[in-house]
Amino acid sequence: MKYKILIACAAISTFPAVACASSLSHGLNSLGIYGEAVGTPNSFNSFNTQGLAKSFQTMKPASGGNTSGGIGVVLSGVSKDNFFMHLGFNYGFNPIIGDNTSNSGHSLAFNARLGKGFLFGRHLMFGPYIGYQYAQFKLGIGNHDSFANATYNNNAIGGGLFIAMEPVQDLTVTAHAGYLAGIASNEKVNLDSFSLEPGGTPSANVFQLGGKLSYRFLSDVSGFVGVDYDRYMASNYVGPINIKTRVNTLRGMVGIAYNF
Repeated sequence: MKYKILIACAAISTFPAVACASSLSHGLNSLGIYGEAVGTPNSFNSFNTQGLAKSFQTMKPASGGNTSGGIGVVLSGVSKDNFFMHLGFNYGFNPIIGDNTSNSGHSLAFNARLGKGFLFGRHLMFGPYIGYQYAQFKLGIGNHDSFANATYNNNAIGGGLFIAMEPVQDLTVTAHAGYLAGIASNEKVNLDSFSLEPGGTPSANVFQLGGKLSYRFLSDVSGFVGVDYDRYMASNYVGPINIKTRVNTLRGMVGIAYNF
């Protein structure tokens, strides 16, 4: 949690209330809320042993096909020197990993990106960024976690590239691609009144892709749609067995934003 607070404060202090003159900047300077649908297509655990020529897959505990509704908030902006900022938080109401015995839980993520843009004309910006993500997945078994629940927290930091453009007036298109290395993680398991934190929980690296299309239907109000894809990749040896977990999360977003 302390990583989120430090990065958010640093990013906000870098961006004083600057209203840039171009319409592209006006489209990027926004505070929005949205609803989301989030799912885990084709996620799995792969167990590779030294004594076997090929791996095999099982759908527990990172099964694919689970979906959930959710909400989110996003703040983005660009300074007069073309430094770009993105802060986003999303929350899924139900678990998106686990098998059909998991009937409660949630998912959430906080993302921060800070980059330097380079203008090509007045309507196209491209540049690198540094990024950070905190993600949490919670699974519950039994009626409202009555039997057990498990929570996995992951912190990752890295970087990537972003692009922003205004192909026509009042229409803003943004996209990003990046890779974050896992730096810290933990897992907590609750069994009725008994709680434990297993040691050796591996951090997950995260490959990210995303895009958003925003249209200003009023001078300071816009509607937007977007999609974000995160692929979590973790591995850990248990004796001679290398346990590799791959979780794909896909989020579709529809929201409204205030442009400042």
